[in-house]
Amino acid sequence: MKKIAYFASLVILAGLVVVACKKDDDSTPPTEENKHAITDLDPKEGPVGQEVVIIGTNFTDQNATAAIGGTAAVITGVNTDKTELYIEVPNGATDGKISVTIDGLRVESTQIFDVTETIAGPESIELAETDLAMRSLETISVPEITNIADFDNPMVQWESNTPETAVVDNDGNITALQAGEAQIEVSINSASGELNTTIEVTVEESILVVGSFDNGNYDVASLWLNEEQIVLGDETDYSNAASVNGRYVAGYEGNRACVWHIKNKGEINRIDLTADGVGYAEAKSVVNIGDDVIAAGFIYKDENENSM
Repeated sequence: MKKIAYFASLVILAGLVVVACKKDDDSTPPTEENKHAITDLDPKEGPVGQEVVIIGTNFTDQNATAAIGGTAAVITGVNTDKTELYIEVPNGATDGKISVTIDGLRVESTQIFDVTETIAGPESIELAETDLAMRSLETISVPEITNIADFDNPMVQWESNTPETAVVDNDGNITALQAGEAQIEVSINSASGELNTTIEVTVEESILVVGSFDNGNYDVASLWLNEEQIVLGDETDYSNAASVNGRYVAGYEGNRACVWHIKNKGEINRIDLTADGVGYAEAKSVVNIGDDVIAAGFIYKDENENSM
């Protein structure tokens, strides 16, 4: 009886081992529904270190490897809908198809990825100046990039991180708007990659005086910016500037109340507040609140003076 019991125990133990082994080996093989596929590459060429987007379906970065022409590449990520897998061109890679292996299933692209030569370029952007002092309403050009000739096919961009203090246009002209600190970010994209640097800008308030001057025929509205005269009015009619607030000047031209918007010394827009034929009007003060410009003054009509 003892032998029979011992034999039965061995049989039961063996059965448990077989069941356990089956459970350990239980994995879901890829099916046509969850099989991954490569449909495109972006870009289709690039140097070592270039990020490549593998476009397709059912991608994951778990239990996954990738290669370019047989050389293993690092997978850097996958998008949320599993249609893009991101890799970098590895050192030693040569032209060839890109393969992706997930859970032992390998697929490869129909296109050949061309590994291009890495183009050497400057390691930094060199500027003639990196610190600028400006006054409000002043416009100057960004400092010269002294090593621009060393870049291969450069594309230069400028951007202000504090546009309420200073702005920069696509041509690299910086305009100071109000007192404060700002940074102008300079970036250069070229065949060798992208480089960035910054320009520190300190803006002080300008000294502004408004009024009019006699041109021999008419009194003409003017603004004096740090003692430099800027003519606001049309010199063929009477006008006057009554007050200034930031970049806005209140006054009149002809018989119309108006506000002059000074974008910079060379760009001034007149905003008419009243039309011809409604009587004489004049704006006496102006404030700028957000996107709104609010002026106060009077309209003289039918021998009655009315506030605006």
